[in-house]
Amino acid sequence: MRLFVSVALAALASTVSAATFDWDCTNALGTCQNYCFYAQCRGGAGQQFTYDSDKTKRPGRRQASGCSRTPCSDTSLSYSKFGNSCDEFPFASTQEGGSGARLRCVDSSENSSEGGQLGAFYGTINNGDKFGITIENWKGASYCEDNPSCTNDGGEFFLDPTGNFVDGRRSIAGRGLKLDPGYSTPAARLRTIKTEDGSEHLVIAEDSANPLKAGDEIWSARRNATLKIVD
Repeated sequence: MRLFVSVALAALASTVSAATFDWDCTNALGTCQNYCFYAQCRGGAGQQFTYDSDKTKRPGRRQASGCSRTPCSDTSLSYSKFGNSCDEFPFASTQEGGSGARLRCVDSSENSSEGGQLGAFYGTINNGDKFGITIENWKGASYCEDNPSCTNDGGEFFLDPTGNFVDGRRSIAGRGLKLDPGYSTPAARLRTIKTEDGSEHLVIAEDSANPLKAGDEIWSARRNATLKIVD
């Protein structure tokens, strides 16, 4: 009987989606623009992220990504015209953050909005937990729109292996395909879901082997509550 119960619980656990962070872009449109570029134009849509609660590791990841070099305060770099605060994706608070992260300069208020929402979400999960991401109120963020061109608007960049900041480019390598250095291939297609309150959410990160579906729940930072997916 004990073995049967253990097997049954394991089977049940395998059907449950990991935690999903639903993020409101209303006051953080530039950060959502950065994440949608990563998801749609860098092949990152089918990937989850792993929460690392060890805050001592975050400065090292920010150094590896280039954000700690404060590129958005450097007026000699064209990226600074988009804002005074460096945003990075994947987050420095995840195991996937650090070297190769996509960077974008945004207003400091946008980074504060994003950070506050993310910090609240982290209070609902544990160290080492994997999570997905959905967003809402993304209108105005061009890389979040359906089938974007993925041409760099001048705001996407990263720190290359030689230690220089360079423009971000279109890539499909993240989906297991050959690297495309140009912009000739279509962007990844992101899908939307609807929740019980009638709101629409764009899925930018999920477990490709167990995608979000009706009946699953997402955690909304704006509402400080979970929402059930209905469609």
